[in-house]
Amino acid sequence: MTRHTNGVNGQDARVAEFDWEAEGLLEGLDGPEREARVKLLDELAGDGVAVEELRTAVEEDRLALLPVERVLRGGGQRLTPDDVAIIDHADLDRVSAEELVESGVRVVVNVSPSSTGQYPNLGPLTLLRGGVRLIDAAGAPLFEERAFLDGLDLETNGRAAVAFDANEDGALDLFVRSVQAPEALFVGSRRPNEHFLRLRLSGTPGVDNRDGIGARVTARLPGGRTIVTENANASGYLSTGSPIVHLGLGAATRLENLTVRWPSGAVQNLGPVEDVDRTLLVQESPRK
Repeated sequence: MTRHTNGVNGQDARVAEFDWEAEGLLEGLDGPEREARVKLLDELAGDGVAVEELRTAVEEDRLALLPVERVLRGGGQRLTPDDVAIIDHADLDRVSAEELVESGVRVVVNVSPSSTGQYPNLGPLTLLRGGVRLIDAAGAPLFEERAFLDGLDLETNGRAAVAFDANEDGALDLFVRSVQAPEALFVGSRRPNEHFLRLRLSGTPGVDNRDGIGARVTARLPGGRTIVTENANASGYLSTGSPIVHLGLGAATRLENLTVRWPSGAVQNLGPVEDVDRTLLVQESPRK
């Protein structure tokens, strides 16, 4: 039971009591996750958010977005998780800002100041010109140490971490290599309404490399959201990433368009993709 009091020095105070369990807003939660949910609900209710709005947000899995929406309330924006990027980037540079604009987000929440004044940087202006709202210097409380909840608090001297889909179930897994300790594989999971598309690129011999390393993939989803990623095959100490490009699609069940820009500069437009949740082999088309 949570009590909220509104008033000044106890005068004309109104007391509201909320039983979040009875309201059905804590279903399936226990331990630290339950405590975090109660804390967020208390804060939002204390700010005047109605219980019905909280219930709708929980049902739509967007409760964590309400604090950001309240900041943007004057614009009447209704957000989904794909609309918001949370970063920690002091003196946001132009290249990083351009990537944020290309990703299709509508709001960027920067924990750090986007411009400290130490030197000129064009990141904030790039976001503005791209139509992306910036909530600046939001502060570190946006981030919470939750590794212990997921079993990722290894007490080892880690040297490399590689994310890839080890069991090909559509969820990225994490492989960790440590010094004088066994390797660890953390298996990820995805919800039934979360979809993906994996791309195995095959470059033309003598033109591009076999795995299409360096290719840029652009996927346009229904509703206008665009995903831009590169087959970078990032590596760490004695490790390398997967050459398979993994696209997390959220609730989207198809792509409006898929384009690959190969390292040679050739652009291959693959058009719409109607079937997702699979691995798609993309062979570079011969030059005419």
